[in-house]
Amino acid sequence: MTIHYLKNYVRYLFCSRHWRGYGIHSPFVFELVTKVIEEKLPYYKYGLVEKVRKIYQTSSKSLSLDGEEVKVSSLVKRLSMDPSHAQVMFRLVNKFKPKNVVETGMGLGITTMYLAAPDSKLNVVTIERRKVLAEFASSYVRKAGFRNVKVEEGDPLERLPKVLDAMESLDFLYMGDCREAEDVEKRLDICLPKMGEQSVLVVCGIYENESMTEAWRRIQALDKVRVTLDLFKYGIAVFDGKLQKEDYYLRYFPDFHI
Repeated sequence: MTIHYLKNYVRYLFCSRHWRGYGIHSPFVFELVTKVIEEKLPYYKYGLVEKVRKIYQTSSKSLSLDGEEVKVSSLVKRLSMDPSHAQVMFRLVNKFKPKNVVETGMGLGITTMYLAAPDSKLNVVTIERRKVLAEFASSYVRKAGFRNVKVEEGDPLERLPKVLDAMESLDFLYMGDCREAEDVEKRLDICLPKMGEQSVLVVCGIYENESMTEAWRRIQALDKVRVTLDLFKYGIAVFDGKLQKEDYYLRYFPDFHI
């Protein structure tokens, strides 16, 4: 962990607000926080995805990443959101009902499955630059029965234009693999023309370093972005011209895992 991360985490612990909707005056945001982000209903699809996670956690298999043999059981923690936060992605998709979802950074496919689970008619495209991960994760996505996921292997900057050409609109964009502001901004330059008033953007690692935090601040300042929710581990940006422009520093400490 960097000093930047630790400093901001302490700030988050003491300064984050709006826990369970407290102090939120916007009806839209209040409902989003209380009935989506904080929702406790255990959707049955959670169990399906968590079975895959358990398979990974007990696997003795190793994958060759960047010239190093790494156990799948250790990769699942490094590359996957924990259940409570990954399930927020499911609920966001369930709430906004996008037609097209794009994910950059498939990892082991846990978040991919949560993004695809709300509706089998969803068109979910995930881009993973590391071939070994793309092949390994896609096999488990298929075994779990997700037929609405298409896996693209390669550099997101090279793959995104072709992926977006096949879509009328980009309704939900999840960026889980960015490490620098440049990564975020170059991808957004490609994606923003396809993102309209019903689009949602999620960016992970917004406090991993100063560069990512600056990228998040620039997203908050975009004219198209009307509401942002900072949950520390990731930021959620809602594109809806009917909403008043506001930024929320949301206190979110889920107290249980499914």
